[in-house]
Amino acid sequence: MRGRSKVLLAVLAAVLALSMATGAATALRSISVNPGGAITAIARALTFTASGQSIICEVVLTGEIQRAIPKTAGALVGRITAVEIQRRRPETCTKTAGLRVITNITAELTLPWHIRYQAILGTLPRITGILLIVLRTGFLLDFTDILARNFRCLYEPDLGVLGEVVAGKVSSLRILRQVLTGRELPGGRCPEAAELAGEFRLEPAQELILL
Repeated sequence: MRGRSKVLLAVLAAVLALSMATGAATALRSISVNPGGAITAIARALTFTASGQSIICEVVLTGEIQRAIPKTAGALVGRITAVEIQRRRPETCTKTAGLRVITNITAELTLPWHIRYQAILGTLPRITGILLIVLRTGFLLDFTDILARNFRCLYEPDLGVLGEVVAGKVSSLRILRQVLTGRELPGGRCPEAAELAGEFRLEPAQELILL
């Protein structure tokens, strides 16, 4: 519970920093999302980094987004219902020199992942970004380093995500930088801290309109 509180504080700190940097649009109204409905988000290089070593994978998320977003922070606006890592062949993910073998990477164990609205950025009526949190994602990493040490660690972060609005549309989603705390599972050890970074191409792009 303490680890999850730290993650949420880190996400909120990132939200505050972005709001101060760009000017949060505080006089919010409802936001229309077009076309809404089914979405796919593709990351060519989702990167897990711990102890100076990285695992880089292609990841495809599928889910749905609502066609109307209320102005309330924390409102449920969508969900991720499926995760595909490197066409279900995690052993083909790229790894840095300090890792010997990737035994398994699993992300489906906590699905569905709920998407909640946090804030929009910009000066009304111009929106420059939208901040979201994807709740209780789940990534199980199972790998061996070159010292023959086995790592089997479960990460369940609440991920802060920024969607940059260009010409009224969101076409990509970027994970806000944060330190993850993992839970060690039987048969392995767990790095003290890790980071998850990456940018997803959103298909189809979503137009945001203030109502």
